[in-house]
Formats: sequence, C-alpha cells, structure tokens
Amino acid sequence: MRYGLGFGKGEGEKLGWDVPLVTPVRMGLRYSVWYAVGMETYQGPRRGFTLIELLVVIAVIALLIGLLLPALGSARENGRKTRCLSNVRQLCLGANSYTGDNKREVYLPTIFSFEDNVGWLFPQYIDSYAVAICPATRNKVRENFMLSEQPEFADAVQLYGRDFLYDLFWSARDRIDEVGGHSYETFAWWDEGKYPDGTLVSGRNKGTIGSQLGFRTPPGGEATLDAPTTSLLKTAVTVQFPSRTMLVLDNDNDESISPLIGRQDGVNNYPDAWNNHKETGVNVGYCDGSAKWVATNKLIDEYMGAAEAPPTNYAQVSLYRRRTTTHAGASIPWYYLP
Repeated sequence: MRYGLGFGKGEGEKLGWDVPLVTPVRMGLRYSVWYAVGMETYQGPRRGFTLIELLVVIAVIALLIGLLLPALGSARENGRKTRCLSNVRQLCLGANSYTGDNKREVYLPTIFSFEDNVGWLFPQYIDSYAVAICPATRNKVRENFMLSEQPEFADAVQLYGRDFLYDLFWSARDRIDEVGGHSYETFAWWDEGKYPDGTLVSGRNKGTIGSQLGFRTPPGGEATLDAPTTSLLKTAVTVQFPSRTMLVLDNDNDESISPLIGRQDGVNNYPDAWNNHKETGVNVGYCDGSAKWVATNKLIDEYMGAAEAPPTNYAQVSLYRRRTTTHAGASIPWYYLP
C-alpha cells in the first residue's frame, strides 16, 4: 500500500504524516486525490459544468417558466372574473331593492334603448363607485363630472327630473377606455319577440315609454316620453321568472350607430377581444339578484331562455333561426330551433 504520491511508508513518516494518504480515485478521465497534512485538508481539482449541461439547465428553467406563466395569468383572470361577478350581483341586488321604492316597481328606469344608466343605484343602494368598474378593465368613474355638463345631454336631465354622474349614465367604450364610463350594460327593457319555449314579449298596448316608467312628461319631452313603444319594461309585475330574466351584464356596446357611444365595429352583445373578459364570455345578472358566468358558447342559449333578442351573429354561431309571426295585428320576430 502506498501512503502518498512518490513516497514510501518511511518517507511519509519522516515528513510527519500521521494520516495515510488515500489511494487516487478514478472519476472519468480525471483523478481526484485527497490527502491530509497536519490539520489541513487539500482537495485536488474537480470537474466543472460543461457548456451542454448549462444549456440543458437553462432550457429546463425556460420550460418551467413557460408552463407557469399561463397558469398564473389564468388564475389572475379568474380572480378578476370573480370580483366582476360580485359587482354584477351587487348591481342586481341594488336594482331589486329599488323596485320597492318606486310605484311601478321598476328595476332600472332607463328611457333610451342605448343608455346603460346605473346612476339610480348610487349612493343610496350601493355606496362605492368601484362596484361599477370591472377589475379586468381600465374603466373609471369620475366623481365630479355630471351629465348636465354635456350640452348634448341636457334634455336627458330634464326628462329624468334629476342629474347623474356622467360615467354612471354611460358605460365605457371598451375595456381599455380610461377616459370615463362604467363597465356594465343594462337590459332594462325587453325587445318584442317570440322565443323557442313559446314565450312572447311585447309592449304593444302596454302604454307609452313614460307611462310604463311612471314618469310625468316635462314641457318639450312629449316626443320621447309620450311615444308608443313595442318594448316592454321590466318590473316586478311584468317579470314572471326573475331568476332567468337578464338585468345587468358585462359591457358590450359594439355596432353602435353613434360615435359617442360604444364602438362601431365588432358584434353587439357578443364577446369580442376588447370587451371586459375578451372573447371568453360574460358575467350576467338577473332580476332576482343572482349572477353567473356564461361562457361564449352558451351565450345564445342564455339569451333565448331569457327572452332577449340575440346578437346579430346568432345564426352563424348557433342552430337558432328566425321567422315572423303575428301579434296584435303586427309582424314580430319568432326565434326557433329547426
């Protein structure tokens, strides 16, 4: 047995070594040799990482990051959807409470089909404007900007008999709109039509816009409030199935005919990339105060079940079709499944 490299036993003893040297251990093409001198230990050269090994480690780390980032993004978006759903539910609960405080038991008294006025609910029923903002958007409500400050909407203030925050009266243009406007849309009226389950809704012979709302007509407001309508206002009396009657949902004012409202492109009331949750679906609130997430591929069914006129692309994305039927001497749309 050798006690060192090039030394015999006696020679090692002469040097004062009291710990025998370890026989060299072969590791691949290299040798690692350990020997002790007094109380100190010497370690021979070790093999480092090769370039290939480093590249493999980097590739594995990159792969893990690639797998984790989408999962983290999905979790973050799911959290935003959940908070948005809570907002929709609170808006519907506020509207439900409002029915007990007006004679006609109206959920949301909107005059114009293109408005999304949730101003009635703040601050009496909902004290935080944050409830009107979907967390997946950049939208905001300016707390010092009133509807009456816009000359083109002065008539609306007169018709309603009160003022509103501008950004609670109008919804935002899209999810990245930072100028002003809330994040939701109101379905306060039914459009006239017949639906696959046989439900027929119509405002014919139900009174004018003003009479359904219970509004007095101010001077100059006759053309609007005293006008007949084929739409039916949603009230605690006219709504027979509150748990399936839509009232508030994620904002989508596409295909707008006005440059001041929404966007002119896209498909109205059908998820586009610039809507609150992009193309994945919408949060929908109902007249009973409940709310749920509806995925895009289920949305047309939801509209039909709620007796709501579907978006213009319904025939391209579903099996539903439309023909006409007669009601009160007039031709009205009839949606059906062939």
